[in-house]
Amino acid sequence: MNAFAAKLVYGMCLLLLAALAVAPQQKARMETVTATPPVLTTEDRLAQAIHERIAVEAAARLDDAALRQLRAEEDGLRRLAFESDAKASREHLIDALADSLSAAMLTRAKIASGGENSEALNRAEAVVRKLTAAINDEVRSLDT
Repeated sequence: MNAFAAKLVYGMCLLLLAALAVAPQQKARMETVTATPPVLTTEDRLAQAIHERIAVEAAARLDDAALRQLRAEEDGLRRLAFESDAKASREHLIDALADSLSAAMLTRAKIASGGENSEALNRAEAVVRKLTAAINDEVRSLDT
């Protein structure tokens, strides 16, 4: 092989390598998984309403009319939840309230560890206490 042929082969290999480097590649397919949002039961919505009312009461941010509206919503959800099987509904509500209590305790821990002001920590403490009392009320009602 003479020098010209070697240069020609070398040049062709470089062109082939460059062509492969810039050639479009098949894009990797990313499969998307569509997660359906969980369907909230009436008991779950009731637990959220109780938690919201307690948080608003602890923050003392709403007037009496707004608090009455929150209580009316809570009472309506309570009637709706307990109209068929009160015992099973109450058990589910206790579980949902326990989840809300866990979230409130996590919030309280974040506030305490973040060095927030004592007013925010006192509000978080009040929410935890009132949610605990709400769970205790539901458990007492379950026994009767």
